Amino acid sequence: FNIKANDNILIQFQCLKNDCETRITYLRVYSERILNEYIKNSPRSKKTTINHGVCIDHKFPIALCGYTSLAYGNATIKKMLLITNVIPMENCTYIFCSAGKEHSKFFHKIIDFYFQSPLTILSFIESFMIHSSDHWYIKPSYWNSFSKIKQEMILAEILNVDKLITDEFEYSIFDDIRKCILFEYEKHTEQFSEADTFIVKKERNKLTNISKYTPLTEDQLIDNIEKYWINKFQKYK
Repeated sequence: FNIKANDNILIQFQCLKNDCETRITYLRVYSERILNEYIKNSPRSKKTTINHGVCIDHKFPIALCGYTSLAYGNATIKKMLLITNVIPMENCTYIFCSAGKEHSKFFHKIIDFYFQSPLTILSFIESFMIHSSDHWYIKPSYWNSFSKIKQEMILAEILNVDKLITDEFEYSIFDDIRKCILFEYEKHTEQFSEADTFIVKKERNKLTNISKYTPLTEDQLIDNIEKYWINKFQKYK
């Protein structure tokens, strides 16, 4: 038999491969832009990138180096590539975000929202880990301290393609850090605004939300994996 036909699966995999190569090339060029501007100590007016960094006095048992794409705009939709790095040190953690300068206004809105306090920063990191990039490395002993259901929940939620970084993760990953921050917050309850009270309550609830989590069945996990790849291939049809 001499059968001639297009193999759609192979075509989609090739398109995915090409897309990955395009993204890698872009990220390599982008990283060189950041490095060159840093080495040359370029004045802000001449920089093509915009960056924001903070240091918080809590050590995170995780390192993260990833990016996510955020769409914004009304009449014209634009996409901003938000690069995020989490670098743990001995007694603190550095968090850096970067984007193209052409997205300056939107970038500042994102930073102002997520970096307004240690609690919102913690929430941002956890949401980024689950809904944006799985390019993170957690301390093995810390991971092993999690309950089995918590480990399964994290690994299952990573496959949830229906959520983005803007969808806040409803469970706590770093319980000890969250408790430590909440302890400091609650020393000043007399100064709380309504917004503060709401945020603290929401963040405290994340510590117990895991008790309401229903582990996925094998069929549900398979469905999530299928949906993940269907989502990946959708734009190549």
